[in-house]
Amino acid sequence: MNIIALCQGANFSVFSKIYDLTYQKINFNRIGIFVADAYYYNSNHDRTKLSDANCIYLKEWESVNAGLMKEPDYDLIKSRQSILGSPSLRNSFLADRRIFFGKFCKNTQSYKPRFNEKQMLGILSEAIIRVEKLFDEVNPDLILGFVPVTLHEYLILRYAESRNIRVQLLRSTKIDNYISFHDKLIGISSNIKKKIDFPPKYSQDINSVAENYLINTRERGAVYEGMHNSDYAFKKFQLSKFIPKLLSSLKNEYIRLKDNTLKNDNHNPGFLVPALIDNLLTPIRAKLARNFIQKHRKIRLNEFNSGYSFCLYPLHFEPEIALQIYGRPLQNQIETIRNIANSLPPGMILVVKEHPRSAGFRAVSYYQKISEIPNVIIEYAETPSINIVSKSKLVITVTGNIGLEAMVLKKPVIVLGETDYSVISDKMIVECKNLFKLSEKIQFILNNHKHDENALKNFISANISEGIGIDLYSFLLSKSGRVNFQENSGIELDKFRDYLVERLNHKGDDAKF
Repeated sequence: MNIIALCQGANFSVFSKIYDLTYQKINFNRIGIFVADAYYYNSNHDRTKLSDANCIYLKEWESVNAGLMKEPDYDLIKSRQSILGSPSLRNSFLADRRIFFGKFCKNTQSYKPRFNEKQMLGILSEAIIRVEKLFDEVNPDLILGFVPVTLHEYLILRYAESRNIRVQLLRSTKIDNYISFHDKLIGISSNIKKKIDFPPKYSQDINSVAENYLINTRERGAVYEGMHNSDYAFKKFQLSKFIPKLLSSLKNEYIRLKDNTLKNDNHNPGFLVPALIDNLLTPIRAKLARNFIQKHRKIRLNEFNSGYSFCLYPLHFEPEIALQIYGRPLQNQIETIRNIANSLPPGMILVVKEHPRSAGFRAVSYYQKISEIPNVIIEYAETPSINIVSKSKLVITVTGNIGLEAMVLKKPVIVLGETDYSVISDKMIVECKNLFKLSEKIQFILNNHKHDENALKNFISANISEGIGIDLYSFLLSKSGRVNFQENSGIELDKFRDYLVERLNHKGDDAKF
């Protein structure tokens, strides 16, 4: 099997574990790997079995730096746009927050692009050349990765689609700790969709997991592996934690600045400034935002009664794939909120709930602009979503998991972007890709909503049956402060190995081997 793995940042370690688990059971021939974050790659590569596998690497930092040094090749870009078709290759910029947004966009909301138009087109020109070279050298049967967060990953998936090369993208289902491989970037995976359309008889174990998920979500709200712990939104300055983080960041920054490759890596904005933002600026802004929301809330949740009804819109963290990939036309959430508020029936209020991850991330002026919309109130980031969803009359989201939670809680839902769960039932959820028709869609779902428990359970069971229960974020990616479900890593890895071998060796209609 010839394979190209998409391994930006810490996902390099995940693919390394996948390779360790499967190389004795799968006949890997040529392996191509896209890697980003030179610091992480240099710190981890030699400790993996991949160092002995004669892999072919496409290194983002080399490609980006070369692209910045060259003139854009407009003829090349035009030619490849024609070959790859719609949508525009400009979406590759949007998919990569480190190119399209500010240098420290992971730490503070920043809309100003890091690079100008000429620089971005130069990066795209060089990326096209290097991606095509990687395909020529590897001749892949399979592209293995995650949802793309870099320009190069996005391009690789576009080339795979145009060349009919099989794709397997590892994604969280947001159902307990189940993850599954998807064979496409946009839309529900064909293997899952087949089970939704033609439900099999599921095992007692799968039915039990699905039923427990529904019961638990209705009792305490949606809780899934990888989500931040409940106290995450309370960003407070802690001197005892700040000093070790500051010292660690200074050490890493010194190492980075001594090495020209690390210093000029677009993927890594450094260590010191992000540490200062996260540990000093963020707690201050979180407190200011909380004070502003408290002062300007026109109505509090406990004041809603039969005389009031409200629609919930959960803010997305940004920049993030929820908007960059699955909600491309809706980058400006303030204007999205304004459109929703103006489309609601007279007398209905729009409650905008901040995302826990965004506490302290946005300036107070952002909330000021939202609060100026007459029928809008803002709810705290730390408020459990179930407390709001359970009292709402309607939930509107771009792509957020709150949409699925709302359906479990038997609330009507409208989605504005691309989601998997929109296929459950058109009596429970409707899509609105044209905001001119949003008011019409709102009236339709309010008047025609009908809960379908069987359709909901069938969707959940289909995802569980095509996935595997393993802690992706807290275990495989070693992210701290995340909800986790299991402790025995040995059992997890054994199950994961069997799942990987089955999925990677799968010879379905879309297989190339």
